[in-house]
Amino acid sequence: MSNDSFINVCLATDRNYLQYAGVVIASILKHAAPDDKLKFYILEDGLIDEDRKVLRGLAGNNICEFEFVTPDWAALPEGRLIKYISRASLLRLQLPELLPEVDKIIYLDCDVIVTDSLAELWNIDMTGALVAGSADYCGGLDKHKESIGCDHVYLNSGSLMMNLKLGREVGISQKFLKVGEELGDKATLLDQDIINVAVGEKRLVVPLKWNLSTGYYKRRYKEQHYSNEEIVEAA
Repeated sequence: MSNDSFINVCLATDRNYLQYAGVVIASILKHAAPDDKLKFYILEDGLIDEDRKVLRGLAGNNICEFEFVTPDWAALPEGRLIKYISRASLLRLQLPELLPEVDKIIYLDCDVIVTDSLAELWNIDMTGALVAGSADYCGGLDKHKESIGCDHVYLNSGSLMMNLKLGREVGISQKFLKVGEELGDKATLLDQDIINVAVGEKRLVVPLKWNLSTGYYKRRYKEQHYSNEEIVEAA
């Protein structure tokens, strides 16, 4: 059952990345609006009770909940995905099934710092879209898109809102696995490539401020989606 009164946020971490996950959560809570109600879904790999206590302790006076999800690794697809896809990446590709009661979620990598309330992003209309995210950039982006068969704006998956309800309806998790098999070694950007190919046109491009990478401060963005004005506004 979906709880629409909460902003759902998902991170995946093991003990090695616990401190980084904590920084992400702390940044979200620091910049939350007074009426933001947050629910954190932590996809955990080997955490102990003390680790969970540390993350819960970040809540302070914020209205938030924590749910720790320990995947049944034996039940997850194995051997069908290109071998260098990590376990954490596999979790993201299986989110619609891992969180069957959740209709929509914001997935964040553990190297993200949030500097504003997530409410604005959360309230974006995702009708018909499987994912919503900021457009990516990299050297040779157009050539890379051609090599993997991505015909749409290429999204950076480090900060990604996912329509899990629609994903379950269209069987997107199974499609992720199929695309992963088909791309093989072409998927040099791993699950990010798989997501971009699999969702096709069912994507929504959001303002750059929702995933502004450091390369923009160094002006390393020859091939990218946003205008100079949009880049300046995001920075």
